[in-house]
Amino acid sequence: MALSGGEDVSGIELFIVGATDGYHALVQCAKAEPMPPVLVTVTVNEPDISFTLPAVAKTGCPETKATGRLSDNGLELKFGSHSKPVKLIRDKSFWTRQQDE
Repeated sequence: MALSGGEDVSGIELFIVGATDGYHALVQCAKAEPMPPVLVTVTVNEPDISFTLPAVAKTGCPETKATGRLSDNGLELKFGSHSKPVKLIRDKSFWTRQQDE
């Protein structure tokens, strides 16, 4: 996520965490403002991952399947079958950066 010139927040925050039952992603989408996050199960077949975002209006995230490839630098992620890949670098989250300022 990032602030635009007009102080609107847009983009996606993605945290992938491991648990006793596998991997999960906490996904937060923002269009003008941060929306409530959604927790989804992640299928991992290193270096490839996939997860499905459900149709939940409150999250602001589109209902879609996401597929991606992990690397040391981050994640190249594609939402749906017709989208261009998005490169998400490993970095501090939007929320962590806000605390540092």
